[in-house]
Amino acid sequence: MRSIPGFLLALAMLAAAGCASLEPRPELPVGTAMPPGLGTKLDDRIADDEAKHPGESGFRLVSEGTEAFALRIGSAAAAGRSIDVQTYIWNNDGTGLALAYTLLAAADRGVKVRLLVDDMDARNKNYGFAALDAHPNIEVRMFNPFRSRAGGLSFILEALGSFSRINRRMHNKTWIADNRIALVGGRNLGNEYFGASEEVNFVDLDFAMVGPIVRDASASFDRYWNSPVAYPLAMLAPEDVSPARRSCCAANLRRRFPGRNRVAMSPS
Repeated sequence: MRSIPGFLLALAMLAAAGCASLEPRPELPVGTAMPPGLGTKLDDRIADDEAKHPGESGFRLVSEGTEAFALRIGSAAAAGRSIDVQTYIWNNDGTGLALAYTLLAAADRGVKVRLLVDDMDARNKNYGFAALDAHPNIEVRMFNPFRSRAGGLSFILEALGSFSRINRRMHNKTWIADNRIALVGGRNLGNEYFGASEEVNFVDLDFAMVGPIVRDASASFDRYWNSPVAYPLAMLAPEDVSPARRSCCAANLRRRFPGRNRVAMSPS
């Protein structure tokens, strides 16, 4: 039997990858940010100042990684209505897991959480995001996702077979709590973005914002959230979005952060 030349085999594999391309996303109901209201801790702290300065917005440059991390943790812990997070990278290191744990705790309080993550990095953390998506108050969407959810070879083949699509990535970073406070800028979510890495740390800058500009940030988030290339993770990997995975994730996070807010263990 004659062997198949290597380049022909490669072409066959690419053709197979092309046949397994991502299907168009079905039409979904339009999702919008929850409007600001009254009664949450963030409402109590910010609403009066907004009323005293109608039409004006407040800004603070956040250059220190520790402050950037504290603002995210603090705003999520104080939120009582909604949290919207958009990011390119979300590491499963100390700071990344602490932020995930804080969002789980918020969801257990009834806060509605939306996570929009670029799939280039998130694909390797599919199971962790699936555990979050299994919470009834958390919805996870992947921007321009890969059809294959695991495996290096399938990643390469799909990237080669669909390069023009795969090359379109989302680098936006937004963190919005109760539509009252927003952080936008250059920081992804992970140790090296918050000055917590022992190897290398990046120099980034955030804007912390209050006032009408927060609603503009929410409108931008909604445009990406409703994009036809933003796929619910439950559509991509329905078998991974399970109460059992959520329960396991919550247990692991509770062991790692025993002093923080408890995350409910029982699946809903």
